[in-house]
Amino acid sequence: MAQEENFTALVPWKPTPTLIPAQWQTYLEELGHKAKGPHYIAGLSYDRQGTSNLLREWGLPLPVVVAGGLLFYTEKELRHIAADERRELLAHMRSAQRYIGCIEDEDLSTLLSAPYDDLGARLIAVAVYYVALKGLSQRKNKRPFNHHELSHIESIGTTLVNITKKFNLWLFKRDVEDLVLQLQEPVQYRSIEEELQKILQRDDEKIEGFCHAAAIILQQAVQTPVRVAYSACGVEGFSRRQQVKQMTATSRKNQLTGFDLVIFDVIVPLAKDCYSTFGALNHLGYSDQLTEHIAHPKLNGSSYLSTGLILEQKPYLYNLPWLSQNTFVAQLQIATSVMNAVTRYGCLYPDCYTLYTGGALRGSENSSLKEVLNCEHGNIYTSIAESLKQGPVAINESAPITVYNKRLRPYSLPKGATVLDFAYACDENLTGYV
Repeated sequence: MAQEENFTALVPWKPTPTLIPAQWQTYLEELGHKAKGPHYIAGLSYDRQGTSNLLREWGLPLPVVVAGGLLFYTEKELRHIAADERRELLAHMRSAQRYIGCIEDEDLSTLLSAPYDDLGARLIAVAVYYVALKGLSQRKNKRPFNHHELSHIESIGTTLVNITKKFNLWLFKRDVEDLVLQLQEPVQYRSIEEELQKILQRDDEKIEGFCHAAAIILQQAVQTPVRVAYSACGVEGFSRRQQVKQMTATSRKNQLTGFDLVIFDVIVPLAKDCYSTFGALNHLGYSDQLTEHIAHPKLNGSSYLSTGLILEQKPYLYNLPWLSQNTFVAQLQIATSVMNAVTRYGCLYPDCYTLYTGGALRGSENSSLKEVLNCEHGNIYTSIAESLKQGPVAINESAPITVYNKRLRPYSLPKGATVLDFAYACDENLTGYV
């Protein structure tokens, strides 16, 4: 029974939608019926309901969700709200309006730099623009966008993607990229989307079969609960994979399979189980490389072991005869349920949100390697805490360009800097290797 409970706990985490009390729901509806001058975002009237719905789906605190729905109301119009609640709402609303201006101006320095005490306001601004772009994709007027409009869409999309990277909103990043592609190339988008769904449907039975077989084999090998699930890439991600495949592959392997379009999430109870599970996985094929982000998570908290496994029809996979028909490479990410949640949802995970907004977590920092390996969160919270100590990026007139490395550390570069300049900034000893 205990093992079954542990297995249930390995189900991939999703945000729990925020519960809006009846009195707040009624109040928001009453305000919504009152005439209010339009506020335009990306050329469309601000969508109050759509914004608050998205914030609610993200499971954000009630004041943040309500502030997203009241964004452009004045203090006088909110006079019927209790004083303490009104002050909190107005603080979120004013900060969110400032961040909306930063997105419009592509001010990444302000958007990505600490402090993040009002992270909710940043997320309101992100939601406002995403909902606006969504509205553009659903407009009745199908007139093609002109050059200026396309440039504006690209600017907003790029800024939103940078924010999702900083706060580790991996799944939402995929949605943003797909939406921007849909707006920029609607015909191409539909064609790519149809092909993506066709391949996934064709190989669905194989993908599900591998998940089931791998989970059973790994549980027997490491003697601990293991869940294997998968996430498909988005349309934009599929387009990138197509381009890479066309440049690198030949003949039969030029055709993408469903395995090329998904990431397999291998979820285990504790950090130490990730390493033993990786060892067992190597008996199912050949690992082409290993990325280690459990001992050293990214500064945004992303933590996992990642490997590409070239599958073979070994005795352990005898019940998957189709393995002999093609070369299948399974991209796997091994993590605990907490690591998986933070990697996929980032700052939306409650403990991460608490850290970003200045709260303290009991037991978030491990004092020994034994504690790190015998918990679910590993070094995630320590890594995020380290990133919060960096403070805002100093504006340097002689080096006004800020570039982030793969761990999201900022580097200041002068105008006209090249990739080589960035490499030297990351490692001053680089000349010794050349």
